[in-house]
Amino acid sequence: MKIKILSLLMTISLLLGLGTDFRSYAAGVTMTIDGPGVAPQYQGSAEFTVKIKNNTGSAISGNLVFTSPFPGDVSPSGQQPISLSGGASTSVKFTADLYGAPMGSYRDFLATLSNGSLLASDSEQFKVEPIDPEDRGKPNLPTIDEKDYTYKPDDTINYNPQTKLQVIGPKGGMNPGQINNVELKITNTGNAPFNKVVASVGALSDKMSLKNAPTDKDLGSMGKGKTLSAVFPIYVENSHEGGNV
Repeated sequence: MKIKILSLLMTISLLLGLGTDFRSYAAGVTMTIDGPGVAPQYQGSAEFTVKIKNNTGSAISGNLVFTSPFPGDVSPSGQQPISLSGGASTSVKFTADLYGAPMGSYRDFLATLSNGSLLASDSEQFKVEPIDPEDRGKPNLPTIDEKDYTYKPDDTINYNPQTKLQVIGPKGGMNPGQINNVELKITNTGNAPFNKVVASVGALSDKMSLKNAPTDKDLGSMGKGKTLSAVFPIYVENSHEGGNV
């Protein structure tokens, strides 16, 4: 009887030991995002570091994607391939453009690692605030209007506002009897950000009209060298005689 009890206790200990190993393996892949948390409006960009650790005993691989809640670009963009041996770790830096970010509201930047199924994810809460009064007037930081926190011109800067406009229609031209999507692409080629960009469609040719869309589209603010676009659905009647529009 004593031998049997001892054998049973050894079996329980072995099972408990295996259970600990499984819990360690189940931790899988962990991910954290380190970022500034708060940045002043019109700062231009913010840097984030995504840290990944493979807690398993096996190699893993997948694609890392970092997304911004604001209209600005993220660099590097797209899917970043990640491969880690068992117990290894790595970090990837991302830069997010903050132009066009609304002030005062918290938003989450998100990082995900997947290989067909989700391996790990994390988010970083971020807030856009007015530029601190002590920082106003420093190089590359515009002054801000106290009333509505919009960009205010600086008398010491010789502004040269310029834009480039592209009108991109359907390949092969506009087709009668259907809706044709026409894109207006606007690029800020000047030396200052724009507070507000509005894309508008003026008087259309005869027998052409917008379908279920406003004539004006508010695109928000736009930083130097940035591009914004708006698409307008234009219906062309069958009786349109054709020609250049």
